Amino acid sequence: MAQFFDDVDTALPPDLRSMFLTDHLFVIVDRFADGFDRLPAVPGAHRCRMLIGAYEHLGYVAAGLEQLDGSIELYAFEADLEPPWVLEEDVY
Repeated sequence: MAQFFDDVDTALPPDLRSMFLTDHLFVIVDRFADGFDRLPAVPGAHRCRMLIGAYEHLGYVAAGLEQLDGSIELYAFEADLEPPWVLEEDVY
């Protein structure tokens, strides 16, 4: 789990990072807990799943690994601060 938080720290600016962790981390945890088997597998790792999501104008991928005891450890995070669906306000 430490790597996940290191990845968040690296990927997000401080103001967005604190909002993301406060407002959205539990959404990620709940989605892994409630639907791990329905999430797409990480290629080459059958016990790993990825969650593709959005928060505000941020696109992200979070990865989780199912442990032997059935718990899930978040282990990686990547973000796109300028995803293609975010348009300038004056573009139609």
